[in-house]
Amino acid sequence: MDFLKINENKLKITLSAEDLSGWGLDAEDLDCADLRSRSLLRKLLRQAEREVGFLTERFRTLVQLYVSKDGGCELFVSRLAPKDSDSEEELFSVAKDPSAPSEDTLSVFLFDTLDWLLAVCRRLRQMGYRGQSRAYRGAEGKYYLILEDVDSFGMSCPNKYAFIYEFGSAESAHAVGQMLREHGQLLCNERAVEQLGVL
Repeated sequence: MDFLKINENKLKITLSAEDLSGWGLDAEDLDCADLRSRSLLRKLLRQAEREVGFLTERFRTLVQLYVSKDGGCELFVSRLAPKDSDSEEELFSVAKDPSAPSEDTLSVFLFDTLDWLLAVCRRLRQMGYRGQSRAYRGAEGKYYLILEDVDSFGMSCPNKYAFIYEFGSAESAHAVGQMLREHGQLLCNERAVEQLGVL
């Protein structure tokens, strides 16, 4: 078992097959609907707080699971937003084949200010980023950048997009996509990096 704090909003937990069997669980069977899986997740997050100072108690979290060929797994935990109440709501998605194309090829980044969004777009443009990109202003006054084929969960090593975390945080495309479509103000529908990167 290993805990790696990527930044204040992202944590990687590596569990071996032996770790899981010690809890009577199998990586293929981990599921947020299962009480044992949720209990294990809470224990792991408490341990991560003690070992690496990653706090999640007052935050909604997204947990993405990648099953390893050896029977172990990697969990990528992202802090999303403060909880509105004492709700224990967690988002839990399973990706058994990280290379399979899916909605997870879209990454969403949240920025507190327009200046930070523009700074990231400028740097991406300088790097030659040519993937699809869209930008929104959220109802809460923050800014979102949606990028295609950018590794927001730290799977690439080295991750050339890690600099984005100096300006903002990664969000779940599943969690915020619908919210942006219904309540967000679209700034750029396509080629946002190219258009905003010159400002």
